[in-house]
Amino acid sequence: AIMKCVDCARKLPAALDKCMYCGGRLETSEKADMPVNCAACKTTMDKNVVFGVTIDECSRCRATWFDRGELEELLEKTHEANTENPVKPKLDSHEVARFEMKQTEVEYRSCLRCDQTMRRRNYENISGIMIDVCSQHGIFLDSGEFDKLRAFIDTKGPKLAQTMRVE
Repeated sequence: AIMKCVDCARKLPAALDKCMYCGGRLETSEKADMPVNCAACKTTMDKNVVFGVTIDECSRCRATWFDRGELEELLEKTHEANTENPVKPKLDSHEVARFEMKQTEVEYRSCLRCDQTMRRRNYENISGIMIDVCSQHGIFLDSGEFDKLRAFIDTKGPKLAQTMRVE
């Protein structure tokens, strides 16, 4: 059986009693790999592998669930791929140029794993892209938010955020 760390979400062999990467507690991968319902529309999400990262995607509303560590891993892999073979982002040019928070109705969603209310967070504090975060289990993105995060990263947003934190 395969085990999964509840802290860093890495998959590990069953012979271990704790995570060899972070020392976290392990749970059976079957529990971690059970289908989840979308936090937005409640439809059962499909598992898909993108750049070697298994994510949960909603076929109805196009939202995405990332277990802990998966979003950062996928953003890094897609950024590296975009650096090697640049492609135009899917966003309109006016969206890429400016990341502003849009005035929309705020909806607090429950974590797909533990059912606790997730915290809304402005990605990198300056992006204007509000993401839903469960500190224990992962991140929920509405349709289109992953592309916005990629565009933010591709336009050097994280470096700007780091500069602003230092000042």
